[in-house]
Amino acid sequence: MSTAPLRQELEDLIRRDLLGPAGGEQETITEQSVRNRYLLGMLAPLKVIEVDEEPFDELADGSEDNAEEGTAEPSTPAKRGVAPSTFGMSFCVDLAESAFEAEAHWGQYLREPDADGKLVWKRYPRGSSLTFPLQEGRLREWSPDTESPHVVVRGRVRRRASHWSVTLFLSNEQEEGRPRDMYWLFQAELAVRGRFARRPGQGHVSTLDAVSRLEDQTNEMLYRREVEFGRGHGTGVEWDLAEERSDQAVRICSAAMPRAVVRTVKQCEVPGLNIDMQELAEAADGDLVGKLRPLTEAYSAWIGELEARRTAEADLLDYTDASAQVVARAREVLGRLEEGIALLAANADAREAFRFANRAMWQQRVRSVWIEARKTDPARQLADVDIPQNRSWYSFQLAFILINLPGLTSLHHPDRGAGPYAGADLLWFPTGGGKTEAYLGLAAYTMAMRRLQKNEGGRDGENGVAVLMRYTLRLLTLQQFQRAATLICACEQIRLADTAKWGETHFRLGLWVGRKTTPNRTAQSAEVVEALRSGRRPVFGVGSPHQFAACPWCGAVIDPGQHITVEHYPAGRARTLIFCGDARGQCEYSRRQSADEGLPLLVVDEEIYRRPPAMLIATVDKFAQMAWQSRRCSVR
Repeated sequence: MSTAPLRQELEDLIRRDLLGPAGGEQETITEQSVRNRYLLGMLAPLKVIEVDEEPFDELADGSEDNAEEGTAEPSTPAKRGVAPSTFGMSFCVDLAESAFEAEAHWGQYLREPDADGKLVWKRYPRGSSLTFPLQEGRLREWSPDTESPHVVVRGRVRRRASHWSVTLFLSNEQEEGRPRDMYWLFQAELAVRGRFARRPGQGHVSTLDAVSRLEDQTNEMLYRREVEFGRGHGTGVEWDLAEERSDQAVRICSAAMPRAVVRTVKQCEVPGLNIDMQELAEAADGDLVGKLRPLTEAYSAWIGELEARRTAEADLLDYTDASAQVVARAREVLGRLEEGIALLAANADAREAFRFANRAMWQQRVRSVWIEARKTDPARQLADVDIPQNRSWYSFQLAFILINLPGLTSLHHPDRGAGPYAGADLLWFPTGGGKTEAYLGLAAYTMAMRRLQKNEGGRDGENGVAVLMRYTLRLLTLQQFQRAATLICACEQIRLADTAKWGETHFRLGLWVGRKTTPNRTAQSAEVVEALRSGRRPVFGVGSPHQFAACPWCGAVIDPGQHITVEHYPAGRARTLIFCGDARGQCEYSRRQSADEGLPLLVVDEEIYRRPPAMLIATVDKFAQMAWQSRRCSVR
């Protein structure tokens, strides 16, 4: 069954709600303000330059300016917002054309009494269309509606070698009066009709340096079949193609709520490549490399196909430098892949850490699937979901891990140096494509390698932070906490099974995001837990240690009043212990089975300073403050 009609219906619903008019072209609004009713497609009167910003979501940003937190990273703009009074677009017209048609439309809301005498906002459609001649210079100023003479369209036409270049702007130049909303434009739209050509690429602009030119040429090559007919200024743009043409548009319009279809990335299957985490975790020394070798063979063959396409495809002949660079970079990656696999063949510690990472990720994946499945089927067993499809890598995830193994294994590898070959690898994938599992797998390898190398280079491999994660603040969600926590739980279970190999220090996850989200001190944590236990109001200005609604290992509910214990110093260890809420005590992190530790989570700053966790989720301002908090932040 096609989902297109449902998607279109949902899109129309969102558009009416955010842009309007929700009640039709002549709708009536009973709210006090139209500006509070709609969020998009509005142009303010020219004299209005400031509007109040709505507060941003502060879910994960608990930082604040004080001596303990340091200078907070601002989550809202430092200055008041500017309400736009104009927007526009640029486009190209065939040189054979002598004119184009422009149209501007918007809604004006007037304060009027309804049939019952109650004051409401009544919408009146405004706007019209006009044909402009194509000639070099400024277009004559045009007022699209006699009722609003100070709403104008301005523009400029430039003649180029192969096309006319046109820029148009719709401006609200009314002075603000009372009531204010009468002088704002709502659902404002600017559109043009004619024969429009593809906008030319910018890859050959001579003022750019060689590196920038090559980068632009590469982007132009990659998107050579993604045709662009217009560019918005303060707005998005959309266009309608000519019938049975992909190189010509007949209408271009502004889009306050632009749409785009993000195509899914198809994961390729590499013949012979073993992607089962369990099999990789249990592979013998002599078998491991053979399970991974097909990845380099397939990638090498793909590079050969790229090389052949450079001269075989006509639309690539104009991009010889860019295509050569793409192939060269692919060969560099191939070299790094081969180096990573060679490391596993030669280095026993690397093989052991790689198996550790696969075992930890195997448990993380099946546990996550199991927890989700139990929400609808509480009787579902872990063994029911422990199947290859729930514990397999994508080929790009394995490749990302392999190319980074040498740099994470050797302290002197060029990847981690300060020279020209040092750098960072970026995973560029759509949401839901598998980025998280890729870097969690690499994190598990890093933590395991540190434990195996012990005091490599005079550094303590068992204690201290091995992995620091920093999310964009509003993406620091419970789901990401949960996935990282499940991995750490898996690492801890592997350690407990062989402490001689993996050390006596617990694998732990720290959450270090500021006092408004988590407590700074154990005393604050105790105060918050006691308030939660007794049902009192939360402590003002102090976050809660209750950051996990459910156990990341089994999914049991965590009740802060029952399953969080704070041990005060000096009678206790100055610890905030979070236990799984499993009533039967079958979970390895329940109070019955892990009375001294509970879940391997640190959510109080003081504990993080004393017991640096193997993995730390932090905000940058907290991290930077370490240099100024030596009394608290000394790490042994």
